[in-house]
This record gives sequence, structure tokens and C-alpha cells, in this order.
Amino acid sequence: MAGTYEQGAAWASGYDEYVADFFSGVNALVEALENYGDVLVQAGYNYALAEHVASQSGIEPAMPAVPDYIETSVLVPPPAAGGPGEGLLDDGIGLVGEIGIPVPDGDTAKLDVAGGVWRVLATGNGMTNLSRDVEAAASLFADTVGPDVDFVDEDLRELSAALFDVVIAADELCTACTEYKCALGDLRDELEQLLVSLAQELAVTAAISIAASFITFGAGAVAGVAATARSITKYGGIVRDAILMWRSARGIGAKLTFGKDLKRLQSGLQRIRDLGRGKRPALTGSPSSVPAGWTSTPAKNGRGEVWQKPGSTGNNDSMRIMDPSARYPNGYVRFYNEHGQPIDLNGKPGPQSSTHIPIEPDGSFAVPKGW
Repeated sequence: MAGTYEQGAAWASGYDEYVADFFSGVNALVEALENYGDVLVQAGYNYALAEHVASQSGIEPAMPAVPDYIETSVLVPPPAAGGPGEGLLDDGIGLVGEIGIPVPDGDTAKLDVAGGVWRVLATGNGMTNLSRDVEAAASLFADTVGPDVDFVDEDLRELSAALFDVVIAADELCTACTEYKCALGDLRDELEQLLVSLAQELAVTAAISIAASFITFGAGAVAGVAATARSITKYGGIVRDAILMWRSARGIGAKLTFGKDLKRLQSGLQRIRDLGRGKRPALTGSPSSVPAGWTSTPAKNGRGEVWQKPGSTGNNDSMRIMDPSARYPNGYVRFYNEHGQPIDLNGKPGPQSSTHIPIEPDGSFAVPKGW
């Protein structure tokens, strides 16, 4: 959507880097929120059990059920750079050659769509309310007394601040796309007026139109007289100057700068993501339950490995060995059949609650029937 010309590609480079950081940051947030939910469930159970033991009364509390585990993966958006390679179609009269520099070919329609997506993320209730909800959760511990309560309050407020930063980052990306789209629109409006003047000087009725990524100048058959050549040369220079002025005034090509350091946000959440997690025992070679010939690749979220039958796609015929979490302190394993369905210990497709198979402290784990 940014175009193929040099300045558009430079804009795309800064945009792509920040978008990649955004997706990685959101992924880290999802993992941190989920892991901290598990930590709170476990902490609540520990307190209830300790109180039961101390009082020696009532029924021993049971460990509360926890929601299904979310398997996160980092999305990879398409690169922003690209375009038709021609920002002006001149009907073969040689105007583009006289301009002598690339005419910006960014796609305003795609920029508008991208800006709209970022606007939804920045203003939608799902994002804006989440930060407030987490902060409200922190306030629920105001009247609770315990050695860990202060840490809970601080952790939840750290998560709330990180969520707010992500909302601001989405707004920054929306602004970047919207401003670039408007800049391209202004340039093409100016070029349209220049082409109208050229058509008048050539004494032709020209078909001029502005598309999402280029502008056309359909002048038809123009006699190759000296006056025509002079006009085309003159307007080639005028258009070139207009583009250079636009690039300078709009700062197109300067590296985009954003206010939020999403790389730092991601690293700052690592502590919360790791709370309650142990270290998965190191594997030597492939586990005995991996069929011969299967190959290993890192999990998309970087927190485990996937063994899969060569030639299979998606989750078909695969096995995931995932890193520890608060819920699975030694990690867990998940087996998928030839249809890409996760299976339980009976070898039947099932929900996450029965298809996440815990790894034992010694690194062993159960294997579904028939695997």
C-alpha cells in the first residue's frame, strides 16, 4: 500500500517494524494476562486451603476450574511496500520520461482500510475497556490483607498500563496511515490540475482520472509538433518540482517515529509471563512418542516446539510440546490426528481441557491410545 518508489518504501520500513512490534506486544500481553489469571486462581486456592487448615473447619476447598488455555501465535502482516510501479500513466506522450523521477504510487484505498482497522483497535470497546477492567480488578484487592496483595496490585496495574500503551500504539498507526493517504490525495489533486493545464496548452480534450494508486492522462493522439514537445518538456519539469516540493513538505521518506517503545513493553511483560512457570526438562533428541521421520520446528509463539509428519499442513499429524506456564508448571503436550483435530488420552477429538496433557517433573507424559 505504500508504493514502490524510494520514499514510499522508506515509509513502509518504519511502518512494518512498528506493526511487527505491535503484534509481538499484543501476543505478550495475551500470554501475560492469561498466565496471571492462572496465578491468581492458584493463589486464591492456596489462601483458601491455608485458611481451612488453620481453622480445621468446613469442607476442604477444591481447586477452581480455569478457562481453556489459549494457544497464541504472532500474526505476520503483509509488507506495506509495493504497488503498480507507475504513479502516472501518460498515454504514451512521453510526459513520465520528462518528469524524470518516480511518481508516487501508494494505494490510498489500502491505506484507508489499514487506517480503519487500526482505528477500530484504538477506539473499540474490546480494547479500551480492557485496560479499565484490569485496573478495576486491582481495586478488588484493596481490602484484602496478605503478604502478596501488594504485588498483585502492582502487577495488575502494570498490565493495565501495558494495555493502554497498546491502544495508543494502534492510534499512532491509524494516524500514520491516514496522514499518508491524505498526503497522496493532495498530491494527486495537484497533479490533476497541472494535467488539466497541460491539456489546455496542447489544445486537446484529455481524460484525466485519479485511481487508488495512480493518475491517468489520456490525451489521445497528439501531433508530434515542436510546440507539443516543448509543452510536454515544460510540464514534465513542473510536475517534477511539484513532487519534490510535496516530498519535502510532507516528509515522505523520513523514517516514521512512534511514541511507544513496544519492544520494551514486550520485554517488561516477560516477568509476568513467567510467574509460576518452571523450566521444561531438556529433551535429548525426539521424544519416544514422536513417529520416526517426523521433523521439529519452533512453535509460532516461540514457547515450544512442534513435531510433524513431513508433507502435512496445518495441525494435521502433529505433536506440540509446549513450555511451562502457571497452569502447566512443567509444560504440556498436545497431539493432533490426521484431520488436524486435538485428541485426548482415549485417542478421541476433544476440548482443550482434555487434550492438553501435562508434562511430569521428570519430563515424561501420557500418550493417547492408538498414537
